[in-house]
Amino acid sequence: MSNTQDCIMKLREQIPGIDIEQALVFCMGSEEFYLEVLGDYCNSGRVSKLDDYFNQKDWDNYRVEVHGLKSTSRTVGLMELGSAAEKLEMACKEGNFAYVEENHLSFAAQVCEIMETIKGCI
Repeated sequence: MSNTQDCIMKLREQIPGIDIEQALVFCMGSEEFYLEVLGDYCNSGRVSKLDDYFNQKDWDNYRVEVHGLKSTSRTVGLMELGSAAEKLEMACKEGNFAYVEENHLSFAAQVCEIMETIKGCI
């Protein structure tokens, strides 16, 4: 088994619900490219930006950043995380900032935990 296949297997074992097959569709079927995309995902700095916008209550930029996190999460096969990001995005669009304030910290912690797990696999 190749190193790439070992990484893919670890991801499946350590991240319940990750849809690697769907992610590979976005990555032209290339497992190597998928691992590169995962590396970029983990090194994007998105969570830090999201935290900054949250702390500043800059809801417009928060919405834009969480939208990007929604899309990239789904691209790498993290569908549940993408759905959680979508709920935050919709709450911003609807002006439901109480929802964002109630859910941001747990969402950001979940993203960070998943990113650390990915880093340990790739």
